[in-house]
Amino acid sequence: MAAQQPEGIKRTDLQQHDLSVPGHEVVQARVHIGPKTPLAKHTHPGEEIVYALEGSLEYEIQGQPTTTVRVGDVLFVPAGVVEKGKPILTLVE
Repeated sequence: MAAQQPEGIKRTDLQQHDLSVPGHEVVQARVHIGPKTPLAKHTHPGEEIVYALEGSLEYEIQGQPTTTVRVGDVLFVPAGVVEKGKPILTLVE
């Protein structure tokens, strides 16, 4: 499902499949974030798994200290599974 795309961010959906839980799905995407792109606060309706291919990323999960994700690092962001038909990303103002 298409989502709001902030400038400087390129998202490529790699795969999307139904899960064994009725009405839920998994989406795998590769996201390129430009080096000068400011990150916008946002939410996801499901879990997010971040894996850094290059560079580094400071990631803030509400209520937790900021985490720096570097090449080869993995970060798990907890939530429920993604409900079908819901936006993958919602910007927070």
